[in-house]
Amino acid sequence: MLKKSLFLLISFFIIENFSPVYASKDYLINKFNDLQIKQRVDDKMIKFTNKEDEIKKIKSSNEIRKQSFEELQNEEIIPDVIITIDSEKINEEESNKILDKLKNIKNEGKKIDFFSSNNLKGIYVYLYNSKDILNELKKEFSSDAIKISSNIRLVHQYQYIPNDTYYSSQWNLHNINWSTAMGLGIGNNSVTIGIIDNGVDVDDLDLSRNIWNNPNEVYGDLTDNDRNGYIDDKYGCNFYLRSRGYYYIPCQKEYIKEDLTSDSKHGTYVAQIAAGVTNNSLGIAGVCPNCKLAVLKITDDFGNGDLSLLPYVFDYAINKGFKILNLSMVSVCPFDSSQDIYASEINNLINNHGIMLVQAAGNNGSMTQDRCISSCRRFNDIHYCYSNARNQAYYYVIGKNVSNKINVASINSNNQRSSFSNYDGSNTVITVAAPGENIPVFPYRLMSGTSFSAPMVSGALGVYLSLNFPMSITSSKIYNDLISISSYLPDQSISRKKLDLFALISQTKAINLNYNTNYLPISRFWSDMYNGHLYSTGEEAKSVIRDYHSNIWKYEGIVYHAFRTNVVDTLPVYRFWSDTYRSHFYTQSEDEKNYVISNYPTNIWRYEGIVFYAYTPNRTGKLNIYRFWSDIYKKHFYAAGESERDYVINSLSNVWRYEQPAWSVDLR
Repeated sequence: MLKKSLFLLISFFIIENFSPVYASKDYLINKFNDLQIKQRVDDKMIKFTNKEDEIKKIKSSNEIRKQSFEELQNEEIIPDVIITIDSEKINEEESNKILDKLKNIKNEGKKIDFFSSNNLKGIYVYLYNSKDILNELKKEFSSDAIKISSNIRLVHQYQYIPNDTYYSSQWNLHNINWSTAMGLGIGNNSVTIGIIDNGVDVDDLDLSRNIWNNPNEVYGDLTDNDRNGYIDDKYGCNFYLRSRGYYYIPCQKEYIKEDLTSDSKHGTYVAQIAAGVTNNSLGIAGVCPNCKLAVLKITDDFGNGDLSLLPYVFDYAINKGFKILNLSMVSVCPFDSSQDIYASEINNLINNHGIMLVQAAGNNGSMTQDRCISSCRRFNDIHYCYSNARNQAYYYVIGKNVSNKINVASINSNNQRSSFSNYDGSNTVITVAAPGENIPVFPYRLMSGTSFSAPMVSGALGVYLSLNFPMSITSSKIYNDLISISSYLPDQSISRKKLDLFALISQTKAINLNYNTNYLPISRFWSDMYNGHLYSTGEEAKSVIRDYHSNIWKYEGIVYHAFRTNVVDTLPVYRFWSDTYRSHFYTQSEDEKNYVISNYPTNIWRYEGIVFYAYTPNRTGKLNIYRFWSDIYKKHFYAAGESERDYVINSLSNVWRYEQPAWSVDLR
């Protein structure tokens, strides 16, 4: 596996009137062609003229599927060394140096090929059976422009918990307040989630209706109709085979799904959780009921893949306009952050093309030192097994330092970190936690692992994107909304943030409803601890959701909209806070405001200022807000509308005493 990179510190002396000459991507590719270094993917249209050729190639593809990662490396099908060249940073001197080196390596008889695309910044050179020169290359070339790495073996990790009894209660959806969120809308099919995994069964009864269809591909004609280098990629493609140098690698249904006879439906289960068909009297409900799912197979049927396939997937996702990529796999062993060779491309994917990458944090939370050494010895990469790094997500995920990339830890039904989940140490790489333990799937078994936490977040982002954003949205806003409107967890090792779909959707929907308007959403919280409500506005509500445990303040939603500034026929609403009663007190009466300020100490009622503007009570066509007081709890309660007011008067008069209409607002 990966060894710690050795970086040379090179000092550049700037000479007067000197500036480096940079080599273009086209220049480098032309030089590769001169050296007869083959490009891995040929984007010409391919069509078989006879059935015998098709059968022959399919048989060879099936044989590859049965071989191990190491066997494929030995047979020069999978590279063992990756060189990434940043075409925006490499200068002419560096390019000539690496070209000379590659020429010498090729003359020694080693296999070399490369991959590049207009969508990607880098050129990726792949060396085969070259582990013996890995350290030599690292010492000679490691820089910002040229990075050297051994190929990472990616695996998906999950725990199978057999359960013969039908498990109908999806606690994971209840945990993120899914049903309440669906009351605000179930989203639409404008968002496609790419499932980077060991395949997906596109005929699965709980998925088929939500499978993405490539509109420019005619299925079954053995032709690359859309001229993207992939044949019959109607539902996605098998990158695991497509990149291995074979003339024809099929993307038909049978080659993009897992081996269903071996009980390895990892990708299918991940897809079900993210966007399984809902309300069909079958299986489970997906987090995003109307999202589309594209199959991006990059491993064998048993979850063994390699890092060199990711540029193909990124390029494909950019071309097809996918919004979210779910990666429920991690490195097989902990690796040095300096080996995070695709960080530039992940940054390009997320921050230049707006595609969110959601990755599982990994399942090494309870890994012992002995187990780590045993697992990683054959990759000659046991350095991090001797420290707590073997349990930390930072050393397993890719793009760990890329802004706006999402890494997901697992929690159980008690909102505690799952024992298997990787976590944060000194590095803050966990973005959010989501249910990942005992998750029901179809056909009715329970699955555990961060592999199943990640699609909870991918599905949630699918709902979020399809419901809330008529205006342009950046990856930074998506990321910040996710973390700022996530529920509070006490566990700092998993970021103290838990996915809360209802809060995420209701808050962002309100913000967009009021985009460039004077309306201000007013949110309400309930506290079992204080036996009372808390009302918050805008960004303030986000911080309450994020920073307080639900047993202190449980989010109930947006109850009405007020105004940010004074408009015609409105008056200011004044707010007080009580450290004694742990609640707010509101009034629209300036006389009452002045009386409270003059007659109560600040620990009882501390004046906070004008919080919003509203109409005076009992305005025709407006929604009245009514005020109650409790002698028992020493708090106010505010009812929105007559039905809620009447319920409190008729059913709770022993606790809440009706006082008066407080103000009125527009119906929204």
